[in-house]
Amino acid sequence: MRKVLFILSILPFFTCSTKQGVLRFKEGDRYGFKSLNGKIIVEPQYEFVDRSFADGYLRVVKNGKWGMVDQTGKLIITPKYDYIGYFSEDGLVISKLNGLYGCIDKTGKEIIPFVYTYIWSFEDGLAHVVKGKFNGFINTSGILVIPLEYEQFSYRWSEGLIGAYKKGKWGFINKANETIISFKYHKVGNFSEGLASASESYSKWGYINHNDSVVIPFVYEDPNYCDGIASEFKIGIAQVRLNNQSGYINRSGEIVIPIKYSCIRRFCNGYAYATVDSGKNVHSKKYQILFYGYLDTSGKEYLYQYSNFRNVDWNVGKAPNEIPDSSHLLRSWDTTQTKPWTLEKLLAHGLSAFKDEPQKYPDLCNLNQVCIACGLMIGGGNYGEDFMYPNRNAWMTFKTKTLFKIISSESLRQIVWNWIAPYYKKSFQSTNPFVQNSYKEIAVYLKNYINHYDRRKVEEYLKTNEVKFAHYDLNGNRDPNRKLGALIDRLIIIHKVITVKEAKLWINKIADEVATW
Repeated sequence: MRKVLFILSILPFFTCSTKQGVLRFKEGDRYGFKSLNGKIIVEPQYEFVDRSFADGYLRVVKNGKWGMVDQTGKLIITPKYDYIGYFSEDGLVISKLNGLYGCIDKTGKEIIPFVYTYIWSFEDGLAHVVKGKFNGFINTSGILVIPLEYEQFSYRWSEGLIGAYKKGKWGFINKANETIISFKYHKVGNFSEGLASASESYSKWGYINHNDSVVIPFVYEDPNYCDGIASEFKIGIAQVRLNNQSGYINRSGEIVIPIKYSCIRRFCNGYAYATVDSGKNVHSKKYQILFYGYLDTSGKEYLYQYSNFRNVDWNVGKAPNEIPDSSHLLRSWDTTQTKPWTLEKLLAHGLSAFKDEPQKYPDLCNLNQVCIACGLMIGGGNYGEDFMYPNRNAWMTFKTKTLFKIISSESLRQIVWNWIAPYYKKSFQSTNPFVQNSYKEIAVYLKNYINHYDRRKVEEYLKTNEVKFAHYDLNGNRDPNRKLGALIDRLIIIHKVITVKEAKLWINKIADEVATW
């Protein structure tokens, strides 16, 4: 379905940026702000300005120092900081001043003094802090709730505990700073489903419970070789390695996925990415991937022979002459790309992004977003970045002179659809069944979105927060498919290249056809 939108906008990489209230502009090497009608509000004076608002604020840099402006371009935090992050849910922003970290609020008032070597982001009201060589935790009032007496902590709190490192050994403490599992391990992971990975000696791993009893013996190799997260128990299974091969065991220690894969990622949505390699090449001393694809939780394989889809010949036919084409302006970071781009090459590029999904986006915890990123060439990967960053002015010209013209014309929409749809159908039908299902789910989502479209509500929402606008629905709930809805909103409301009626007609048309693929 990703295709769906991708098709609607022809090819691509639509990371259109919306600025509420003001638009940043660049003159020479400085940024300033204009109103939506083009009036200069703030003269160019900043070396850096965020591309999008977060909670109604933009970070700016002036004379090498960080500050913040609001949606009108008014300076609300004076540029004097070495660095400023983003506001947490508690209204604090981690900042750096004179080489040390602290926190300020939305008025610039110092809430947590600038005395720390580093501060991690707040989670559940606590933030990991470092002062010199020692680590602890503070609350949002700046009070040390875990004293600065530890040399290191594990990645996060889990099941009320966190791994802590003290005097050369790892153990677990709770939020009251009580030692729950004594400091005796070489390394520990995080608790999940009542168990945590741990090692008594280098490269010998097993699993312990909250009572520090060994549930699965210390016989496995370092689980972080492929994907450390996968070494935690999820849905009753965990990844282990033995003899440089990966598989999965259950909570009783029984092997449920054979230990024969060079790499397996974590299971999400019922599937995990896996690879099989050739072993070490004696000449290059590198591993060559032979097969890649997915496993389901029963161990059934959906593996494919490895291919570099950027080198696949898609046999794309010549683009119809009616399509406006400024693609020759684009230049790629790819040093092998020396000839000017054509619409045919751009379509092949899009098909590569669409088909490249198993190799470039192996984490399936949000498969729909993976599909969206592939079909539209936004998000991970370098497909969109190939064109947007080498020469952004050329990209903007291509977007307005080619993409927007196509989207705004009924006849061109039909011509483009007739040209590219057969290629995407062929590519779609060669993907895994569960990947196909994800695309179809996205098609249904987008069809439902446009058929219940409320332009007034969307326009009100667009005035608030662009970051949330792209990830949260109109009710404030995080929506993994929201990027597609946000793209439609921008095409209708910001860029004004298609009407609601036209968008409804075409999204229904494309979604209905994708449903038959």
